[in-house]
Amino acid sequence: MHSARAGADTHTYDNGVYVTGTVASKPVRFLVDCGATTSLISTQTFANIQQYCNSMTPVTQSFHTVSGQQMNILGKVDLVVQLGKECYDVTFVVGDIDSDGILGQDFLQQNVDHINYGKSCLVMMSDIVPLQTVGGSSQICRVEVRDTVNTPVHSRMWVPVIFPLLNIWHHLVL
Repeated sequence: MHSARAGADTHTYDNGVYVTGTVASKPVRFLVDCGATTSLISTQTFANIQQYCNSMTPVTQSFHTVSGQQMNILGKVDLVVQLGKECYDVTFVVGDIDSDGILGQDFLQQNVDHINYGKSCLVMMSDIVPLQTVGGSSQICRVEVRDTVNTPVHSRMWVPVIFPLLNIWHHLVL
């Protein structure tokens, strides 16, 4: 199973990159996963929207997690996903995954012009769709250096810094 989980507050999150979309008028948080070859939707998410969907069709191939374990797959289904201002027809494999859904290479190659990690967004035709990083991320958003520091080219030095939101001191290698 994927390690990312989105949804209720009791779930654990990883620091993956997510985009929130709408399927059958219900919000769904998708893991943006350029390592996944196909898009998936969880059995739990599918159960919540099943009454608004076309019927599921069987899948003959097997699917494996990143760790090599075979996934429990129920079938595949065609859904309309709204991301930003646009709607997209997406074929999802329905299976036991922890995330609400995963947008894989099939979707990304067809619909996403590029992923801008610096601005945390998907660029999709004329639309810019915000991304979220959730969970126990090791990402630092702001670091203040307490003094002016001049670092010579091709050198390193330790400098004291403070993390304002945490109000703690640490040292950073520059």
